[in-house]
Amino acid sequence: MHILDALSEGLQISKKRSKQLIRQQHVVLNGEIVSAFNLAVDANWDELMVNGQQVDFQKHHYWVVNKPTGCVSAKKDSQWPTVLDCFPSSYGPSQLSIVGRLDRNACGLMLLTDNGQLHYLLENPKFVVSKTYRVKVNGWLREDAIQIFQEGVVFLDGYQCQPSQLRILHQGLDESIAEVTIIEGKRHQVKKMFLSVGVKVTYLERIALGPLTLHSDLSRGKFRPLTANEARGLHQILQKYQKR
Repeated sequence: MHILDALSEGLQISKKRSKQLIRQQHVVLNGEIVSAFNLAVDANWDELMVNGQQVDFQKHHYWVVNKPTGCVSAKKDSQWPTVLDCFPSSYGPSQLSIVGRLDRNACGLMLLTDNGQLHYLLENPKFVVSKTYRVKVNGWLREDAIQIFQEGVVFLDGYQCQPSQLRILHQGLDESIAEVTIIEGKRHQVKKMFLSVGVKVTYLERIALGPLTLHSDLSRGKFRPLTANEARGLHQILQKYQKR
């Protein structure tokens, strides 16, 4: 929620009056005087004060989902089930946005939220937010792939990926298993990176997105709220890329 909306909602005043309060330095966010109008705030972790009095406003919602294969990262689809089908209608899933989309045949961690500012920060490539995937490939994963990934894979069209971290967990003639951490989100990027070293991805699972991690006790198709550490991590991302 933008700070002007939070002030308008919490104090029952107009946005024009909210701007006046900010200009007059009456608004304090988490102990700091506010000077900008375009800040995003969240009652889950932000304390908003006006003239020493706390302002109450609506909280955003956050859900970590373990996406199963076979469903699409969309709000609705005429052919396939969607990730929103994991939620009962009582949770109001239509109000949530999908952060960190995955292909239909991929699985793993996704974030659903109604916080538009955070959604923008997590998906915009100019903001550095890491994503980690566990993959299986259809052959021997060569040792020098680690260095190739670290230096930045170059695709056939000349595009060079940002440096990434590759960890080989198992090598086999028929199948290898690895984990890769990237800071971009190009379409089919992980699959194309492994093709560049001669193997094809046969299984793709996201296990981390920024401060969020996929817990072993979260079954496929299930969802959970954020942990306290995850909430702090998301808050830090917002603080890092916002100016007071």
